[in-house]
Amino acid sequence: MILKAPTIARVSRPGQFAMLKAPGVFLRRPLSIAGVNKDGIEFIYRVVGAGTRELSLLPRESALDIIAPLGNGYEYDLKNRVPLLVAGGTGIASLRFLALSMPVAGVLFYGGKTKNDILPLKEIAARGWKILIATEDGSRGHKGFVTDLLKRHIGAGRPGNMVLYTCGPHGMEKCVSQIAADNNIPGYVSLEEMMACGTGNCQGCAVKTGDSYKMVCSDGPVFNINDICF
Repeated sequence: MILKAPTIARVSRPGQFAMLKAPGVFLRRPLSIAGVNKDGIEFIYRVVGAGTRELSLLPRESALDIIAPLGNGYEYDLKNRVPLLVAGGTGIASLRFLALSMPVAGVLFYGGKTKNDILPLKEIAARGWKILIATEDGSRGHKGFVTDLLKRHIGAGRPGNMVLYTCGPHGMEKCVSQIAADNNIPGYVSLEEMMACGTGNCQGCAVKTGDSYKMVCSDGPVFNINDICF
C-alpha cells in the first residue's frame, strides 16, 4: 500500500512506523514504513485481523487517517562494517526501507514458512545486495530457518567486519541476538509488538532491557541488540 504523504515521506527514516486508522476499527494499527518515494510512504503488511482486512479493502484514492513517522529508526554509521540484515515474515518491511537507504550493500537473509511468504525484492538486488532465502518447508531456498544461513555465513567470514540488523518473529530475533553475542558482532533489533497508542501513553508494549523496562513505541522500536532481555 502506498499513501500519498510528501511531508511524511521527507522526514521518515528506516525503522520508523505509522499508526493507521482503519475504517470501522477502534484501535489504530501499527505498520512499519517499508519505503518512501517522492510523494508517498509505502507499507507491506499481512491481513491477520479486522484492521488489516479493512485496510486491504480500501479503494484507490481513499483518504486515510495516520500518525507518522513514529519511533526512533535504525542507526547505520557502519564504520566500514558489512551490514547483515535478517528478516522474518513481515519483518522484511522495515529492513527493505533500510536496505534501500544504506550507502553500501551487504547481505539480506530472508525467511518465511513457505515460498508464499517471500516477496520479490528486485529493487534491493539491483542495488547490489546479496539475498539469501530460507523457508521452513523447503519450497524456496534453504530448507530450515533463516538463522541457519546466518550462522553459515558468519562462520565462513570475518565477524569483526560485520554489523547485524534484524526484524521478525520473537524467536528468530532471540536466536539472532545469541548469534551476535557469540560472535561479538554489534547490531540492532526492531521489535514487533502489539500497540494501542503508538506514543508511550498506554504502556502496553513494554519490554525488559537490562534492569528496566522500555516502551517499544516511544523508546524503540529499534534497540541495541545487546540491550533486550529475550
